[in-house]
Order: sequence, then structure tokens, then C-alpha cells
Amino acid sequence: MTPISIIYILGAIIFGASSKILSRYSAETTNVLGLAIFIQFTAALIFLPSAIIHFSFPSNTTPLLALTLASIVWAIIAVTSLNSHKHTPVSLREPISQLRAIVVFLLGILLLGESWSGKAFFGTVLIALGITIAIFHPERKFGNFKNRGVQLTILSSTIAAIAPIMDKFSLGFFDPNVYGFLVYFIPGLILLSIPQPRRENFKEVFKNKFWPAVGISVSSAISYFCILKTYLLLPVTIAYPILQTSSLVVVISGIVLLKEKNNLFFKIAGTIVTILGVILLKQ
Repeated sequence: MTPISIIYILGAIIFGASSKILSRYSAETTNVLGLAIFIQFTAALIFLPSAIIHFSFPSNTTPLLALTLASIVWAIIAVTSLNSHKHTPVSLREPISQLRAIVVFLLGILLLGESWSGKAFFGTVLIALGITIAIFHPERKFGNFKNRGVQLTILSSTIAAIAPIMDKFSLGFFDPNVYGFLVYFIPGLILLSIPQPRRENFKEVFKNKFWPAVGISVSSAISYFCILKTYLLLPVTIAYPILQTSSLVVVISGIVLLKEKNNLFFKIAGTIVTILGVILLKQ
């Protein structure tokens, strides 16, 4: 890895972790759809100046189709992700979300033709084991699996696994500044088209969580830009697992800042095991 790729990775990890902590803090007590729309358009606004400077737009059908599909996927992710944050402590949500690493790894091989090593199987086993440990609850037969937030996190993570593959493909046609703007702005339009009491939803966000929502938007935009640049510099089967090591930062932050201390041992142990599995996947 080059020094510049390391800088982008660190930026993605730090700002990505900040976005997740703020998402839990904000989504827990405010309207999810209104918050999602606010974040999409604010983040798009952040990308807009650089998108104008680097503007270029492909004319053939393939990249436009890829952009359309990516925008639909990101719109779904925006809502399901915030819903999972609303119902799940971030220190529990984060290790479960590592399910994405397995799906991304497999899709990278099947769809992008990227290579894999003999350690991959063991890595996937460790990730599955880590998730099982994280959701374990000594007083419940199926642990936390029946918890709505856990189920939403699994759904959100599975859908989110598609996005890096689509992003990697689309970056072959779009400048990352332009693409970053489009995949925030277009999903925002999609979400805005959903029938809803818009005034009440936005009023709730502006009244209760305006600055945290701005913080999510800024952190998300910077993190996503760093992720896109990382995908340009490294294969997705290497870049994505490395980026997921931010999980430990998120879990510790959730425990310390948000006082999420239930089942502390299982959350930390599960996170460490999933990170080890993710690291093996990149070998």
C-alpha cells in the first residue's frame, strides 16, 4: 500500500466511525426518513463544489444503468441503516454489520474476478463466529437474534454489501467527486418522492437533531470520498476488509460515549473475532 492510500483509509475509518456514533445518537430519538433525506442532500451539497470542478458525464448506457441501480441501492441503505441504528446499540450493531465483508468478498470474486487466498474460508468462519458471539445473550435461547434491531442490521448489512461492488464498477466511468455527489443527491430525490408528512419530519430533525445531522452529513461525505479514493487505489477485496477494522473504534466509542455497557464482554470479544476474520479475508 502507498502512503496516500493509507491516508485515505485512515480518513475513511475516523470519519466513518464518527458518522455511525452520531447516527445512533440522532436516529434513536428522531424520524428516520426525515433524517435520511436531510443527510443525503446535505452530503450532496458538500460534494457539489468539487463535482462542478471535476464535472464529466458518460454518454453510453452502461454507466448510467450502473448509476441508477447504485442510487436505488443507496436509497434503501440510507433508510434501513438508520432504522437499524434507531433500534440497535452501536456496540452491538457494528460486529453484526461485518456480515457485509463476507458478501462483498464473494461478490468481488464472482462479479469482478478478483483473486482470493486459502485463508479466506477461515476468515469467513471467524466473522460468522464473531457475529454469533456478539449477539449471544445468556438469558435468551436465540441470543439477540429475535431483536428487531439485530434483524434490521442483518438486512441493512446484506443490502449494503452490494454497494461497494457497484461503486467499484461505476468508478471506471465517473470521477469520484461527481459520483459522490450523484449517489447522495439522486437517492435523496428517491426518498423525497416517498409519500410522507414532510413538514413534520423535517421540523423534528431541525428542532431536535440539526447539528448532529450536519455532523453525520459531513462525516459521511468525507468518509465516502476517502472510500471511493481507496477503491481506486486498491482491489475491493483488500480495501473493504481493511476499512472494516474501524469496527473496534465504533464499538469502544459506543461503550464509552453512549454508555452501551450491556453484555460488554460478548460485544468486544465478538468484534475482535470478526476483525480477525476480516483481516484474513484480505490476505
